[in-house]
Amino acid sequence: MALVDLLALKQHEVVSIVGSGGKTTLLNALAQIYHKQKILMTTTTKIFPPTQDLYQSAILTNTESTPATNGVTLWGIPNVNGKLSAPNLALLKKQLINYDKILIEADGAKRKPLKAWADFEPVVISDTTTTIGILPLNICGRKINASIVHRLDIFLALGDFYLGQVINPTVLARVISHPQGLFKGARGRKILLLNRVASPQTKAWAQQIVAALPAQCRADLSLIVGGNFKEQQEWKKYGKTSN
Repeated sequence: MALVDLLALKQHEVVSIVGSGGKTTLLNALAQIYHKQKILMTTTTKIFPPTQDLYQSAILTNTESTPATNGVTLWGIPNVNGKLSAPNLALLKKQLINYDKILIEADGAKRKPLKAWADFEPVVISDTTTTIGILPLNICGRKINASIVHRLDIFLALGDFYLGQVINPTVLARVISHPQGLFKGARGRKILLLNRVASPQTKAWAQQIVAALPAQCRADLSLIVGGNFKEQQEWKKYGKTSN
């Protein structure tokens, strides 16, 4: 099934994307899916600028009023590291009503496939209607260390994990379900997106993750989906959720 059909976003949505291993890819994919609408693509943290073919207009300063037009509008403030920083959040909130879809990268992972969350992150604004938490399943089988885990010290405390421990579905289920884990600060519908699900092994891991989630966590999730952006394959709904 197509990811857009599974997500079933409404006409007006504020989508905050959190987690690791695919946030920017999902941000860009959703912008292209809905590009005929009035789309705002932005961040509440920092992102690398998308290529110019992925948006039609850009706002690169903090501004009180910018007319929304059909197509994708990128809004971010250039910084010295070549990234785009978040616009003024008060100004951003004033603009939300003018767009059909507001797509926000609301988390950072320093380009590592797994992370933990400091007190100040993720930055999920109160207007968010859907929070999508994303994790890559190809991390299973690798060992917990600083090269693949952002904020390693905090991560180790999430589940009494230890340095060198092999990452498996039980570990990822703990990251997803922990109160300070993947959906920390989430608002609106909560959608779990398992990325890099393509092989029989990763599909089995996806099933094992869902089975390992506590019942309350599964009940809190509106949707669990798995698939692989790189292979442009059909996405699959996993598990049974109550929302």
